[in-house]
Amino acid sequence: MSTKDLAISQNVSRRRIQQLWKQYIETGQIILKKRGRKRKLLPLKHIKLILSEHPNNSGAVILEKKILANHKIRIPHNIIHMVLKHAGYAKDEPNKQKRRRPWIRFERKHSLSMLQTDWHESKAIPGKQLITYLDDASRKILAIDEYDNATTENAVKTLKKAIKEAKPYGGMESILSDHGSQFLDEFNEVLNAYGIKHIYSRVKHPQTHGKMERFHQTYNKHRARFKTLEEFRR
Repeated sequence: MSTKDLAISQNVSRRRIQQLWKQYIETGQIILKKRGRKRKLLPLKHIKLILSEHPNNSGAVILEKKILANHKIRIPHNIIHMVLKHAGYAKDEPNKQKRRRPWIRFERKHSLSMLQTDWHESKAIPGKQLITYLDDASRKILAIDEYDNATTENAVKTLKKAIKEAKPYGGMESILSDHGSQFLDEFNEVLNAYGIKHIYSRVKHPQTHGKMERFHQTYNKHRARFKTLEEFRR
């Protein structure tokens, strides 16, 4: 067989076939060895460190930076991800492993130039309705509450918490919401009183609220690990 056909049939490179043929010509035998460096075992203390730091940081990349800053220990984020996966805190996401076009982030340049808000039926705490005010630029959660009912009154109550949180930094400029009845008359009156512009998302276009949708996934996955909603928010 030709080098090309043999390489294709064995699913290796042509160069690898040439190396093995040269080895056979020179020595009369072929010795197949596993290539690459032997994987090192992660010390138990590092595993405990990763798991102890995890409750406040769900991502492996963030944990890598935090562990380096706080403990002066460098653990690659792919190793951290493996530990979290075995502990049940993470899973492989095939869509992220595929080659794709460059990622484009749609977000405001400055914090508090726009907040996103939305109601969400909690899957972590059955019967509860979640209302969140999330900064579009920094992803900071300015205010969040769980209520028995998704009403305008409750939306306004949490809105005032977000306004108070933003006040020391100059206040917020605008808020993005859907066309839900909770974000109409009384809600708009409060926004007008504080000089906040109300922007409505496109109908039947969930991508407009992409950051909220992604946050709700995080909430449903990790909320039960925290005793209080404020602890989860922080």
